[in-house]
Amino acid sequence: MAKPKETTQETGAKAPEPVVERKADKEYFEIIGSKNKRILTQKFGLINLRFGVPNNALEIYKSGKKFLGLKKGAEVLFENETKEVIEKLITQAPRKEDVVILKKLLK
Repeated sequence: MAKPKETTQETGAKAPEPVVERKADKEYFEIIGSKNKRILTQKFGLINLRFGVPNNALEIYKSGKKFLGLKKGAEVLFENETKEVIEKLITQAPRKEDVVILKKLLK
């Protein structure tokens, strides 16, 4: 007969932290302009916007590409960034809405 597994109370170990689910990064972005285009970049290769927002949207946005915009609530993606990085993103933001979202992080 198998011995029952010990619980965290019996071992004195800390209970694991609850996992907080966050939307996928790409859910905080939207395509600006035509959704029916393909863009060839040196760093990211061919980006086909016909399939929607790319999975690496955060990295693409940080690189300064102008075809992705932020959706409401996207500030959670940049909470751990330095003030200098946020200021750089503000200067290269493609829309006023993006600037408003990013400026929330400087307060």
